[in-house]
Formats: sequence, C-alpha cells, structure tokens
Amino acid sequence: MTAPMPLLDLDDSEGLSAADSEGLLRSVAMGGAQIRATASAVGESVISRLAGLRPRSVVLIAGAGGARHGARIALALVGDSIGCPLLVLDRTPSWAGPLDVIVVAGDDAGDPRLVESVDSAVRRGAEVVVAVPDEGPMRAVAAGRTMSLPPRLYASPRHTMTRFLAVFLAVAAEIEGKGSIEDRSAVLGRIADAVDAEALRDGP
Repeated sequence: MTAPMPLLDLDDSEGLSAADSEGLLRSVAMGGAQIRATASAVGESVISRLAGLRPRSVVLIAGAGGARHGARIALALVGDSIGCPLLVLDRTPSWAGPLDVIVVAGDDAGDPRLVESVDSAVRRGAEVVVAVPDEGPMRAVAAGRTMSLPPRLYASPRHTMTRFLAVFLAVAAEIEGKGSIEDRSAVLGRIADAVDAEALRDGP
C-alpha cells in the first residue's frame, strides 16, 4: 500500500520552498519581473528604430509554449489597432521584405525554424526583432543584424508567456508611436504591477 503524501501547509513559506526543488513557485511569480525587464529594454531604446514606422505588415513568428500563447493573445489585443495586418505565422513568409517587421520569439536559441526565420528575414531586408536567448545558432545569425530583446531574467519555459506578450505589445506600441518612450515603458510597468497583484492574490 502506498503511503499518502504529507499535506503542505500553504502558510509555511520555508516548507514550501524546501518542497519546491525545481523553483517552480519562484518561476511562476516572476511574470511581473519579466515584463519589467522588457520595459527596461524599451526604455533603453532597443527597439526605437520602429517608432512611428508604417510597415506593410507585422509578422509574429513564435516558438512553442509561452511564445505561441503570447502571440495569440497579442493578436487578440492589438490586431485591430496597430494600423497594419498583424500575422502569427510559423516562419518568415516568402513575400517578406523591407516594408515588413518580423518578430521572432522563443525559448530555444537552437530551434532551426526560428534561426532560419531570422536569417531569412534579415536577408530579405525586413526590420527584425529577436526575443530569443542570445546564444548558440541564434547569436550567430542575429548578432549585429537585428533588434535584440533576449530574456534578462531566467524563468522556466513553462512560465515565459508574460515576457513574450510584453515583447509583442512593446513592438506594437512602438510602431503606433503614441507618447514618448518613457510613456510606453510606463504602460508595461503598470501591466507588470497588475500581474504581480494577481500573483499575490493567487499565491500561497
């Protein structure tokens, strides 16, 4: 007979930390911090080249998991307000060119589909934003050729959706060009505050 697992006291923070050997609780709670890290990059003008741009299209190319979920949410939130077609595709389309913005996002810097998409978009002259770890094959094709928004904080790939959503919303806001860079960064900060508040309500 299998012995029942002991119950955890959700008010015992030390006990929870000891039981959470993979650091999942901390990873889940980092949603707001991931958004703030993206806001900091926006404040540093990392994607300022997009400000006021009038592209023919914005294409979101997402890896699995959080990036794909974030892309779909971004499409629902800003797809009708960005002023040009916003598409979620599997790879850089054959028609992409200098009039398009390509955003490639994912957790795996070695994903051949993402690496190929960046290389193809750059060769076609598109404006390219890369939200992938700056390492391995991705670094080889993206370094010095793209606007880079790699993760500044580590979170489990299971919990990176908020970071990717922040990247997609930041790109859309930059293209719309409303307000100053500081204003756009502050909007992300307020979203991060809301995510943190929700984490506190839901946390043990």
